[in-house]
Amino acid sequence: MRAWYDGATVILSKHPFDVESYLDDVEQERATNLTLIPAQLHAIAASPSLGSRDLTCVESVASGGDIINSPLIKLAERTFPTAAFMTGHGMSECHGIFQWPYWEGADSIPYHQGVSPVGRPSPGAKVRLVSEEGDIVPIGEVGELHVQHAAVFKGYLREQKDMPEFYTDDSGDWFKTGDLGVFSQGGDVYIVGRKKDVVKRAGVSIAPAAIESCLSAYAGSQVSFSRSVMLFRVKILT
Repeated sequence: MRAWYDGATVILSKHPFDVESYLDDVEQERATNLTLIPAQLHAIAASPSLGSRDLTCVESVASGGDIINSPLIKLAERTFPTAAFMTGHGMSECHGIFQWPYWEGADSIPYHQGVSPVGRPSPGAKVRLVSEEGDIVPIGEVGELHVQHAAVFKGYLREQKDMPEFYTDDSGDWFKTGDLGVFSQGGDVYIVGRKKDVVKRAGVSIAPAAIESCLSAYAGSQVSFSRSVMLFRVKILT
């Protein structure tokens, strides 16, 4: 919708996501802006036809929907060398909360334990990180991301009056995203996991993002694991 609002053309492929069909569409239609989840980006990077493609039309690549780390961004830069990269944050319930200031490449991005920021709050957006006890957490500590913005929707289509994802206080209406985040001193926000995915070990909350980022950098490939696997591996490593 943003592309249409800006007067751009949107390419709607007739194919479900297939790497070669996708690259055909990009190459033939001379697409300039791509949005890819990490799994799609890894699949494209592994395509045997990539080296013979003319993808110089691509000016920017955005990725989101999962934790975005340094190895993934460098992979994107190798795969689309003419394109700038941005990390995006968007949900069905809200969008436009963050703006991306780091257009100078992977080395210009201030990472947090290898994880890319989603940017800084956009004009008109309010962001807070809240502990399980309901307190706003200080800079550098993990809390659930709560947002306030004109683009946040009003509620779910379901027959119940109580929607715990929404609340109102003296500063207005808020939405609980379920994302766990960290604020940096510079004002960047980092998403380090989903609240439901956190594992507690010896009273310490462990978000998968930092561990996945470390393993990804070590293995040079995409890393993902379930809660049950993580519980087992944490026990081994400690």
